[in-house]
Formats: sequence, C-alpha cells, structure tokens
Amino acid sequence: MSPAGALIGGTIDERARLGFTIWKSACRAAGYSMASVISFTLQLLPNAVVGALLGALLVQGVAFSSRHRLGSVDDCLAAHAGCALAMPVGLILCVVSLPVAVMLVAEIALAVAAASVVLRTRAAARA
Repeated sequence: MSPAGALIGGTIDERARLGFTIWKSACRAAGYSMASVISFTLQLLPNAVVGALLGALLVQGVAFSSRHRLGSVDDCLAAHAGCALAMPVGLILCVVSLPVAVMLVAEIALAVAAASVVLRTRAAARA
C-alpha cells in the first residue's frame, strides 16, 4: 500500500512541477548521501511522502479492523517491517540510472522478501 501511495503522490509531484525529475538530478549532483536523499525527498516530493504515509495508515486500519483474525497482527508487522527495510534501499535505487518501472519492481520485491523473512522469524520464535 505504501509504495502505491508514494507512486500516486510522486506522479502528482512530477506532473505539477517535475518533482521526480528534479529530485533525481539534485540527488545525483549532491552525491549518494542519505542526508541529501532524504532532504530532497521531503522538499521535492511532498505528495509522494504523504502518499506513502497514507498507504501505511491504510495498512494500520486494515490490521486494526482484522485484529481478531488469527495471524493478522503478524502480517501487518511483517508488511511494515518489509516496507521500512525496503524504503531506504528504494531511495538509493531512485538515484541510480534505472528505469522507474524497474526501480519500483525492485523495491516491491525487496519489501516482499523482507516481509517474508519477518513472518518466518516470527513463526520460528513462536514454535
């Protein structure tokens, strides 16, 4: 949900004021530091940030509404952990000269892999 929200917000930023294009250029010019990537993201892609946060809030709402179903809390925790682990890598992938579609698929694949690891770790801890 969060990457989808970020994609929608990023599309709005790009169409309104070339936010993503300027963001990639600014990040490349400043170098590959996390501080510059985060700073430029907050300044140039505010709708993408809001979209990502709204996506995370939506996942929270789904988890809350299905909290009585067995395993839903673990699923929500895994989804959030996967996203939290994948987002910094995704920001760095954005700066690299990859097509946007490849970058998004790579970030989502990383988030799914991280969520799977968290789910397996939680299951092993309970066993």
